[in-house]
Amino acid sequence: MSVLICLTGGQQAPNLFAVEQCRPQKIILVHSEDTEPDASDFRSFLSSRGYEDIRLWKVDPYHPRLITTAAQELRERLSGEEVILNYTGGTKPMAIGFYQTFRDQTLLYVDTQGETFWWGEGKNLKEQAVELYLDLPVLFQLRRARISSVTDHNMLDRLKSLVNYLYTIRSRNLTQNETLKSLNYEVVQSLQAGSSQAWKPEYDDGQLTISESDPNKVMVIFDSQTFEIKNKDFWLSFFAGGWFEQWVYNRLEATGEYDDIRSNVTFRVTQAHSKNYGTKNEIDVAAIRNGVPVFLECKTGRVEQSHITNLRAVKDNYGTTYTMPVLVMLSHKIHHVLKEKLEDYGIRLILGPEQLENHLDQLHEEMIIGK
Repeated sequence: MSVLICLTGGQQAPNLFAVEQCRPQKIILVHSEDTEPDASDFRSFLSSRGYEDIRLWKVDPYHPRLITTAAQELRERLSGEEVILNYTGGTKPMAIGFYQTFRDQTLLYVDTQGETFWWGEGKNLKEQAVELYLDLPVLFQLRRARISSVTDHNMLDRLKSLVNYLYTIRSRNLTQNETLKSLNYEVVQSLQAGSSQAWKPEYDDGQLTISESDPNKVMVIFDSQTFEIKNKDFWLSFFAGGWFEQWVYNRLEATGEYDDIRSNVTFRVTQAHSKNYGTKNEIDVAAIRNGVPVFLECKTGRVEQSHITNLRAVKDNYGTTYTMPVLVMLSHKIHHVLKEKLEDYGIRLILGPEQLENHLDQLHEEMIIGK
C-alpha cells in the first residue's frame, strides 16, 4: 500500500499537487495545533475528490526533539509500507525532522514557482515537470471560499471588439476626444447620484452610439451591430471602467499561458467558524498558472487607498506563497504616497498606456522568475 505523508501549513496547493501526482491509497496530514483547522479542511476537500483513507498526525511545530519523536513513532506505525514523504509544507524544523526520519524512503519537494517535482531516492535526485493544473474554483475552495459569480465568457466574446475600440480611443486619443470626455462625465455624475436613471446618454462618434430607450434601458450600437443587452445598470458599470477589466482579461487570455482566467470575480468565505464567513469579496481579474494565482485590480481613473487595501486582503486571504497581486492603471500617473504603499505591500504596479500591452503579455514570466 502506498502512503503519502504531507506536512501541512497555510498553503495547500503544493500538497494537492503531490496527492494528485502520487494518487496514494493512504494520506497522512502532519500538522501542528495551530494548523489543525487547515489540515481538517484539507482532509474534507480531498474526501470530496474521492480519497478515502486520510488521517491527521499532530506534532509540535518547532521543538526538534519532539518533532523527531513524533516522526519516528509514525515511521514505526508505517513499517513495511511504501512511503512517500512530501516535505514541502510545515515549519522548517518539521521538514528537517521528518526528512531525517524518512530519508531512506521516497522524498518529494514540490516547487510550484519553478513548476517542478523534485524526487529523492537514496543519493539520486530527479526532477519532473509539473503538468497538473488547478482552476480558480479549486484554488478558492482550498482557501475555504467559493466563487459566486464571474462575467460570462460568451458575453466577453461578444463585447471584445467594443472593448478594443474603447481601449484604443482612451489610450491614444484621451486628450483630443471631447465626445468621449462628455460620456465619461455623464457616467461619473450618474454614479455619484447613486441611480442609473440619472444617466440619459446621447452619444454618437460615428462608430459607437449610445441612447436611452426607457428609464431603465439603453441601446448600444457599435459598427452597425446592436447589442442585445439593454440593462442600463450593466452599461453604466461597463462604461465606468468595466470595459478596461475585460480588456486586461482579453490580453492575458490571448497569451495562452494560464490554466484558468476569470473576469469580475465575486466570491464568499464558506468556512463557518471564520470571522469573514459569508463576506463577499471582489477582484477585477484573476488567473492561475501551475497553482500560482495572479490577482489584478484594473483602474481607468483615480486610485484610492481602498483599492490597494482590497487587493492586499485578497492576496493574503486567498493566495498562495508566490501569489502576484497587480494594480493595472490606464493612466501613467499615481500619487507617490500610494506608490510607496504598493511597494510596502509587495503589489506589482503596471502603468499605461505606453508598454501596457507588453507588460501584461510578459506577466506570466515574472510569476516563474520570482521577485
